[in-house]
Amino acid sequence: MSATGRHPSLAHLYGRLPAADFLAQCPVSRAYFHKVLAAAERGRFAVFGYGSLMWEPGFAPAFAHPALLYGYSRRPCIKSTVYRGTPRRPGLVFGLDAGGCCRGLALGLPAAGRRQIIRRLFVREMFQGVYRPVITRAHCIGRPAVRCLTFVADRSSPAYAGGLGIGRVRQMVLAAAGSRGSCLDYWRQTAVRLGESGIRWDPGFDLAATVPGRRS
Repeated sequence: MSATGRHPSLAHLYGRLPAADFLAQCPVSRAYFHKVLAAAERGRFAVFGYGSLMWEPGFAPAFAHPALLYGYSRRPCIKSTVYRGTPRRPGLVFGLDAGGCCRGLALGLPAAGRRQIIRRLFVREMFQGVYRPVITRAHCIGRPAVRCLTFVADRSSPAYAGGLGIGRVRQMVLAAAGSRGSCLDYWRQTAVRLGESGIRWDPGFDLAATVPGRRS
């Protein structure tokens, strides 16, 4: 199997930052991109943030509502070989894995420039075949549900790392750093943004045991 699972056309990008013409290089991601554009043409549309998108979305959201997504859980299940690690020493970041539910933020995509924002999100999230984009409905607290572009973990990718024990998780978080900084900082930033948004850390995962200096 290639370094990018069922996306062999992306194997040469493993451990490297995405190129500006990434979508031209990858027919699979380009097809997904056009499907998402069609879904985003009318009405309120958002991207569901559950990790770094919550605190570094890369655009000015039209709204940012705490939201509940059914069918997926936030889990430390993605090896990061670029942004928060390297191929030799990968970090471990969060993905949306199948099962359960997840509290995060529905980040509204403004109508003006929506296509360009979605393109940037695809380049950021899809360039190594680690995620699969789906359209979901996020249930906003005290507000109507909103359709969301949601990047979920692709279990067929070799970058998928679900089911690791707490000791291995801690080891990967503390040891890795990549182009956007340390993996530990990623975890801390995510925990801070969750707290600011009034979102409790997912039950069953002991953040305090993994990230020194953070109490649950």
